[in-house]
Amino acid sequence: MRWQSLGFLALLLAGCPDAGFDCEDPESSGWSSAGAPDEQAMLDEVNARRAAGAVCNGADMPAVGPVTMNDSLRCAARRHAVDLGERDYFAHESPGGVTPAERAEEAGYDWGRISENIAGGRDTAELTVSDLIGSTTGHCENIMDAEVFDVGMGVATIEDSELSTYWVQVFGAER
Repeated sequence: MRWQSLGFLALLLAGCPDAGFDCEDPESSGWSSAGAPDEQAMLDEVNARRAAGAVCNGADMPAVGPVTMNDSLRCAARRHAVDLGERDYFAHESPGGVTPAERAEEAGYDWGRISENIAGGRDTAELTVSDLIGSTTGHCENIMDAEVFDVGMGVATIEDSELSTYWVQVFGAER
């Protein structure tokens, strides 16, 4: 099975987000509630890694406090996971030019710091987080960032897409 991931850190981004994802009723927008347990498993795995500390690209990262699931960031993560699969692309910026910060804003998050990890092709949160921690493109640093306190996890399975399962983590700190 193919696995891909990308890391992204944005501190100052602006623009106009795409429309169409209903945070109040995500299933009407293509997200399935069957993914909710996987999102919780990913939160648990991320917090276990944060508590243990990590080595990110050869640098020791000390243990940091847990992140808390934030409804707005969860909406932004779910929105992007569905979009990745439905439009069959793999990037932080949507084909329409919408960025992680714009998705967070659209979902109602007043961010001062925002970062995003995306991954695809893995069946479990544990394998996905393990791959992200071991990657060399900023994922581990995003997970271990002591300056983020909130997170949104989103997972979507789109069977007829290239990677089938799409995982999105949006880390943030409000202004």
